[in-house]
Amino acid sequence: MALSSSDQTLLTLMLVLNSLKQSLGEKTRTRLYDIGEQIELASDLDDWEVIQEGLIDIISNDLLLNGQFEEILAKLNALDSDREYQLMPTQEELTQTFALNKELEIRHYEIELKPDRESREIANLVRKVIKSDRPSEMTRQSGFSEWLNRIKKLL
Repeated sequence: MALSSSDQTLLTLMLVLNSLKQSLGEKTRTRLYDIGEQIELASDLDDWEVIQEGLIDIISNDLLLNGQFEEILAKLNALDSDREYQLMPTQEELTQTFALNKELEIRHYEIELKPDRESREIANLVRKVIKSDRPSEMTRQSGFSEWLNRIKKLL
């Protein structure tokens, strides 16, 4: 799969959060919030190695997250690269998700109508979720849930 390493990791995190049946602990939520801050401050995710290291540490030390993360990441990696553009949120999903904040980033398409690899849509969506008080519950809200359910069908 040709999705960037950052998008793979962040998308996997979103799918894991969406599938959780119970709320995350305070420590994990606080650490995820800090990662959200780092994503917000990073320019073009140039600090991705540091962000990913922290995120993987959070995931590996949380039983709720760790169990599903590797399984979902493997499914994403197995997805046919010709279908990877379908993993990106649609304009409608972005509009629904960012409607309250009016925080919409327009995505750029190549001639073949595939998302630009440098786009930050996934990072922006994840940042919004992990900086919330209830990340798992937020992934079930309109916009997020439609996008994540569509991806689950692809896997």
